[in-house]
Amino acid sequence: MSLKRFICFAADTLYCSFKPLRDIKSIVVNRASGTIVDLLLDVPEESEILEVVEFKGIIIPAFIDAHTHILGYAADKGLDLRGISTWEEVAEIIKTAEPTHQHWLIARGWDESKMQEGKIPDKQWLNAIRNDIPVVLIRVDGHMAICNDRAIKESGLDAYNGKDFDGNRGFVKEEALNILHKAKPVVSLEQFMKNYTDLENWFLRHGVVGSCEAGINSNLVRYIEKLNPLIKHSVLLLAEDHNAQQINLLPFTLSNGIKFSGIKMFYDGSLGSNTALLFDSYRSVKNYFGLQVKPTEYYRHWLETLKNREDIIIATHAIGDRAVHEIAELYSTVQPVGIKRIEHVQIIRDNTISLLRENNIVASIQPIHLLTDKRWIASKLNKSSLEYAYRFKTLMNNVPTILGTDFPVEEVDPFMNLYAAMFRKNPDEADAFHPQESLSIYESMDAYTAKAARYSLLEGLGTLDRGNKASFVVVDRDFIKRPEEVASAQVKKVFVDGIQRFG
Repeated sequence: MSLKRFICFAADTLYCSFKPLRDIKSIVVNRASGTIVDLLLDVPEESEILEVVEFKGIIIPAFIDAHTHILGYAADKGLDLRGISTWEEVAEIIKTAEPTHQHWLIARGWDESKMQEGKIPDKQWLNAIRNDIPVVLIRVDGHMAICNDRAIKESGLDAYNGKDFDGNRGFVKEEALNILHKAKPVVSLEQFMKNYTDLENWFLRHGVVGSCEAGINSNLVRYIEKLNPLIKHSVLLLAEDHNAQQINLLPFTLSNGIKFSGIKMFYDGSLGSNTALLFDSYRSVKNYFGLQVKPTEYYRHWLETLKNREDIIIATHAIGDRAVHEIAELYSTVQPVGIKRIEHVQIIRDNTISLLRENNIVASIQPIHLLTDKRWIASKLNKSSLEYAYRFKTLMNNVPTILGTDFPVEEVDPFMNLYAAMFRKNPDEADAFHPQESLSIYESMDAYTAKAARYSLLEGLGTLDRGNKASFVVVDRDFIKRPEEVASAQVKKVFVDGIQRFG
């Protein structure tokens, strides 16, 4: 290893930021601190104190995923059902699978829109396959599950009569699903550490070095403090842990550098599970408008409790247009001084956009969801709702807007996320969904780097500026100049604080 005090990183083009667009040739980094000390328009000569490293391709600031669940997934990860296309295959997998959470079997990732059989099977189907242990099959979006009778009994759901639980079919949604999550055993610390290491490596391979963890239970803090992470994390505690001492301490940072930055609340569910809260009825379910997860006073309580807390994030999951409007009204009424975020914002009407703009509310969006949802959204929503769906450009023109993937609901793939933001279709499709709402490459990259870092309270990331950390990605092609190539772009190397962590 070189003992030289400084190291210069250079590439064909080095992009420091995207709004404004700034490109140079190289950066000089203090090797001891991993901090950028100079920006250069050329490549200097090596010297007694300076080492020079040049790359083919481009250098960009590393991605910040503004909405992800890497820590939560490390604790909950069971069998992965993503990519499976038949319920028959699911049955074969769970028939002989070992328990994943002590004596419980948890699997996640099914999506009925990708299944050849189309419909969702019920608990009778699941009981016939496996009822010797509790079995829970969670939908890819995390807002619905199928569970067998053993899981219903051991979780106490057999005594629950909420509207989000269908005991006859074993369908569990929203609050009922939370009961199930609280009842299931947690994974061991050893398994959590292994799961996290695998996931962190996966994030780094994709050029993601910072994440905003969009909601964890407070009992995971004792696991998280054991990590020695490479990725920088800004963590939101689930507000439902209202007795958790940690919420009273926000913001706080663990000794390993993981920052707990705020709270996360759920106002509604998801479109895929028919639980997003709408103004107009679902087209697929007549006279049905979705679910509000908690009473309105629940959200008002937390906004009032934390309204004078600076340097924190208050984030609320809201997908349907009614959910987005009602939480925006609450934000505007209570006026908390911290960062006010709405997560997802998949449907939003014009009068709600005005509320967001007037109250400086941040829209945290995940364009990659559109690649999945565009297959079925027209069959699920009435025209009046469909008109206001996935309004990326309108949001970007009016309010601070940041990008994430919602992993593991979608893959942590920045390039496909960028493609979705700009082209609003899959690469093999001809027709874009509402193409007038497409973002530019500069808007998309700014929302995925500088803005994502700013509104996730991740200091020193997002741009390659003097004083910031040298956390960057080397990419094989200049997709900034040629945005149509973004889906084919490949990460060659990833540096975190000036140290190579991938490639």
